Amino acid sequence: MQMTKKQAESHFRSQYLPAIRDREENGIDYARRREEWHVFTDYLMKSRLISERQYDTWVSPGFCNPSPPRSSTEQSTAQSALVLGE
Repeated sequence: MQMTKKQAESHFRSQYLPAIRDREENGIDYARRREEWHVFTDYLMKSRLISERQYDTWVSPGFCNPSPPRSSTEQSTAQSALVLGE
């Protein structure tokens, strides 16, 4: 049975991410996290725990990527909500 992405993310988060966090000295190192995720999924594919298609289509999870910058409209809305106490 093939591993799902949710299972892979859970395994990575519990088994690999703690060691990565230990090496992060100046904040979150997203480049390192993405690289480790790709090494991990490469291992899963070569071990036949995921298919080549899964390997080719899975993107790195959110904890490996910074949040996208907000649009100016979203920033204005968020700032207005803070001012209005919403």
